Amino acid sequence: MPDRSTPTQNRPNQSRGGRLEATFLFALLAICAAVIAGISWAHPTKEAAVVGYSQSGSLGYSAPTSAGSVYGSQGLSTGGPVYGEYVSNLNVTYAYRLATAAPAALHGTEQLVAKISNGQGISQTVAIQAQPVAFSGSHFSTSGTLSLAALSNLAETFESAAGIQSGGGSYAVSILPSIKVHGELAGQALRTAFSPSAVFTYSSGNLIPGGTGGKPNFNPKSGGSVVQPDGRAETLAFGIPVADARVGTLGLVAAALLLLGIAGYPLLRQATSSDEWTRIGARYGARAVEAGAVDTKAGLVGVELDSFEGLVQVSRRLQCPILHWEDRGDVYAVVDSGTLYRYSIEATAEGAPAPKAWKPEPGALAPQRAPAAK
Repeated sequence: MPDRSTPTQNRPNQSRGGRLEATFLFALLAICAAVIAGISWAHPTKEAAVVGYSQSGSLGYSAPTSAGSVYGSQGLSTGGPVYGEYVSNLNVTYAYRLATAAPAALHGTEQLVAKISNGQGISQTVAIQAQPVAFSGSHFSTSGTLSLAALSNLAETFESAAGIQSGGGSYAVSILPSIKVHGELAGQALRTAFSPSAVFTYSSGNLIPGGTGGKPNFNPKSGGSVVQPDGRAETLAFGIPVADARVGTLGLVAAALLLLGIAGYPLLRQATSSDEWTRIGARYGARAVEAGAVDTKAGLVGVELDSFEGLVQVSRRLQCPILHWEDRGDVYAVVDSGTLYRYSIEATAEGAPAPKAWKPEPGALAPQRAPAAK
């Protein structure tokens, strides 16, 4: 059994303050470290990097002509009209490039084609290259031949189906590359396509650059990108790398929990002790105010409580402090408006004298026994 003769400054309910503050501090530290750890684990250790690339193409065409033709000595070149009277086959060239600053390992297929449309949702394809051609690398140049006779035959087919006079129709012709690229860019899989069209108008056997949308673009460009997940290291506040924050906060959480256990375990033992004096000191010691013995005076009503919890309820209800002093044991009391609410723990150390029964001063009202708090 605990020795009630222990000096006041060494009693559990008086010495627990520093340990309790340390426990709260370590608990707060563990919570803060856990929050930061959660934030760091919610962020990737590497910041995703966007690696861009651009695609560009250059369409060209030409045809051999006589010096005495309408084209003169310069001949037919890109951008000029193609007159069927002087040209039967059109030489078409195309140069493609995928440009990027990142390492790339690319390959794919390409095929030059021409599409003729009657403007009513029907179109036919004329091959400039008989079949797709494979390529490797980020650029290539290719060429093929467009037969104007093939365009004329398809135009006649459209006119026959529509019941109009032969050679009286006007059709849109698109020359386009069908380029498919796949491989790796910056270590990431890349799959893209590039098929910009250059539009011409075909009428009366002639192929004229331009259409309803204006002049064709012979040098189209487009862009794209891939996402590289393992880019530069991701950082949190103050430039702390996420990887370092993960390791540091987990270590801090472990250390805080260890210190919390060291500081809190004695308090837990005291708070669950079978000895009431120790248990009260651990749970409510911070609320008790050390005081000298309160002498009963004439007219003071004494109420003896059966449990310390009942005294705590009285203290809360009356908003009065709990007083504590020693009188051959521990006495806890609340004084309010002439009433003394009291709970006593008798000394039980071996050889200690029995405590004196509490009696009011002569003329005071007799003590009343209050029921135990529920």
